Amino acid sequence: MFDSKYSVFKLTDKDFKDDRVKSSKFTNKYGYILFYAPWCPHCQSKEHFWSYLGNQFNHNPEYKKINFRIGAVDVT
Repeated sequence: MFDSKYSVFKLTDKDFKDDRVKSSKFTNKYGYILFYAPWCPHCQSKEHFWSYLGNQFNHNPEYKKINFRIGAVDVT
């Protein structure tokens, strides 16, 4: 679903510790993380919007200064 062509930070279970995100991309930042299953039609329907958010908040210079990131975790 969220492959390398998207701007969403992909996270795995190794990026979490004690119910907190320990990924360097989220250090001292707020954010939204989508927990999804690639086979789920409801999750698939969110892909374009989530990718748009990732592009805006993770890579757009206008918003990159804001301490906010967009991520996703494949739960399968």
